[in-house]
Amino acid sequence: MAPGITELDEFRKDEIVSVWEPKKETPIVIGKALTDSKTIKEVRKGKAIKNLHHVGDQTWNLTLKIYTKQTT
Repeated sequence: MAPGITELDEFRKDEIVSVWEPKKETPIVIGKALTDSKTIKEVRKGKAIKNLHHVGDQTWNLTLKIYTKQTT
């Protein structure tokens, strides 16, 4: 939801974006922008990002497992 977004970079509608926890150390969601960043800044209400993957879901865990395996 747009009101929960405290900071954002520029992006267009339908782009894939990441949502980070407040300390900006870890991404918590990968999503698809439902509107562009300019509109989110101006309107400040409504849905902004469609959640595609989040921390702990099957795809997230598989990606983390593959990444960890490649870096060790």
